[in-house]
Amino acid sequence: VVTAADFKANADVEIMNPDLVIATLDKKGKLALEITCERGRGYVTTEMRREEKLPLGTIAIDSIFTPIKKVHYQVDNTRVGRMTNFDKVTLDIATDGSLEPTQALQMAASILIEHLAVIAGQDSPAERQAESESVATVETVEIESEAIVVKPKRSRKTEVSDVSA
Repeated sequence: VVTAADFKANADVEIMNPDLVIATLDKKGKLALEITCERGRGYVTTEMRREEKLPLGTIAIDSIFTPIKKVHYQVDNTRVGRMTNFDKVTLDIATDGSLEPTQALQMAASILIEHLAVIAGQDSPAERQAESESVATVETVEIESEAIVVKPKRSRKTEVSDVSA
């Protein structure tokens, strides 16, 4: 049996699941592999990778990019003050150790917010941040760097935001 623990990892690679079975060989069997490791998110099927020009003899496999091993949730009735109609959700998250469960939950919440913003017809938080950064950049452009009429310069205004304000 060949497992992930049989690979020799260098300083850039850590094998997170060493007991993963790669192949089973008989006593006379030999195995030579060249493996490509990638970073990603979610589940990627071989059909999604058809456009990639892989070398002849390559065996493409489906890939799952997740540090999550198991998630269990439990919903219980709970009380807040005198109100008893609330629910409490308890999450039990098991990871492979490359990410803390709290970090995984925070990332999942951020991804969910991004997706729900699209459904709600709102800009995603990332788009809003990019827009605010571009507006801030425009507001601090110096007059010297733009082909702008000389009149604002004589009035001792040095930035475009001074002229437009």
